[in-house]
Amino acid sequence: MVKQAIAEGEFPFVVLVSDETPNENIRRFASSKGCTFDVVEEDGEYKFTFTK
Repeated sequence: MVKQAIAEGEFPFVVLVSDETPNENIRRFASSKGCTFDVVEEDGEYKFTFTK
């Protein structure tokens, strides 16, 4: 989902994950693609907001 949204340039978009492993994977992938994003952790869930 993240890969497709980035490839299609669908900014801004939000992704919610509830585990540490996808949190780390999304961070690495988005950083490698030069994306700008913010992450907020709340009650064990991570909310990624991608702006480019």
